[in-house]
Amino acid sequence: MKKLLITLTIIIAAVLYAPSAAAVTSGYKTIGGHTISVSTDANSYTPKAKSIDVTARKTGNETVYYRFTLQKKVSGKWKDQRFSLVGSFKNATPAKEFYTVNHTAGTHRIKMTIYKYKNWTGVKGHIYTPSFEVRK
Repeated sequence: MKKLLITLTIIIAAVLYAPSAAAVTSGYKTIGGHTISVSTDANSYTPKAKSIDVTARKTGNETVYYRFTLQKKVSGKWKDQRFSLVGSFKNATPAKEFYTVNHTAGTHRIKMTIYKYKNWTGVKGHIYTPSFEVRK
C-alpha cells in the first residue's frame, strides 16, 4: 500500500509540474454557419523558434476556404504582415507555418479570414487568436 501511495504521488507530481506546450487559441466562433477555432503552437516565441505553427478546427463536414494572416501590433493598431497562407479544409487544417526569420520582434496575432468561394472571395468573417510575443 505504501509503494502504491508513493507511486501515485510521483505520477501526480509529474503531471502537475510537467512543462506543457502552451498555445493561444481563439476559442470557437460561428461564422457563416461554421463553428471554427484557430490556434498557434505556443504563447510566445524565443529567438530559437523557427516558426509559428497555426491550425484551425471546426465542427461539421462542409468545406471552408480560409486565409491565415500574421498581424503585428504597431502603434496600438494591428497591421497585416506581408505573408499569408491560404487553403481549405473540412475538419482541421494541417499545421501552417510562418517562419520567424521573416518577421520582427513584437506582439502578434493570427487573423483567419473565412471565404464563401473556393477562389478566396466573398468574405464571411474573421477569427483572431489572442496576442502572443515574438522575441528576437
